[in-house]
Amino acid sequence: MLPFISRTGLILLLYSSAIFLAGCEQAPDLDSSEKNQTEGREQSDDVLASASSAESKTPQSNWFYVIRDIADLQLKVGEDIQKLQQTQTQLENALAQRDTDTLQQTVETFKTQLTTFNNGLHELKLKSPEIENLRQKLIATNQQILDSDVLQHQLNLKKEDIVALQKQLSNLHADILKLAAMLLNPSSEKSSTSS
Repeated sequence: MLPFISRTGLILLLYSSAIFLAGCEQAPDLDSSEKNQTEGREQSDDVLASASSAESKTPQSNWFYVIRDIADLQLKVGEDIQKLQQTQTQLENALAQRDTDTLQQTVETFKTQLTTFNNGLHELKLKSPEIENLRQKLIATNQQILDSDVLQHQLNLKKEDIVALQKQLSNLHADILKLAAMLLNPSSEKSSTSS
């Protein structure tokens, strides 16, 4: 838990430092100060006009909301993600070995952990649309897996069922990796949604 808290604190410290440093500007040259002031006024008027029109067209999240949502995700479901990844690996191994007893035990564990993860996702109060979209995708993928035949105690080791389950597991794994990457590097999610 301590490395998790320190990681979260480090991320918040880095972002607040970056925002603080972004507000600092260099001293202008004395020779071109009048020219820069005139150009600066014109540019600031243009920026204000474009900013007001951009706000009315496409509302974007405040960085603080994104950071807050990511920290909230880490706090509430970060541990569940790690447990799910471990259990998913065990489930894939049991499927590959076609060990029915281990498969049933692992499926029950996976179902319990996935339900806990889903409940944690539902309890989140998010303010940024980027993180909310990711949460909705995760909830939809989790629900598909929870509704699958294997998790509904209809264990059948036919090749088609195994392939379908492995595909669903890989989809969940991809979503979990996206979430984990975003938790570790939130600026990549912001830049991908901006473009």
